Amino acid sequence: MPNEKFRDDRTPLYLKIAEVLRQKILSKHWKTGERLPTVNELMEEFQVARVTVREAVKILVSEGLVEPRRGRGTVVLEH
Repeated sequence: MPNEKFRDDRTPLYLKIAEVLRQKILSKHWKTGERLPTVNELMEEFQVARVTVREAVKILVSEGLVEPRRGRGTVVLEH
């Protein structure tokens, strides 16, 4: 998914990734209760470091869109 355009402005990558994930959640790509891809899967998809993915997910947690659950991963909340 990432390409040169994804990386060429000065917006931090974690904000761009958070926006991509937010749009997928809001467009019902993942339904309430579904698990997001793992950190490792997202790292591979976006070709970024673990810390970048974790920062992006942290934003979605703070917005109430997802919640980390022990043993289940990060799940989409009802919105």
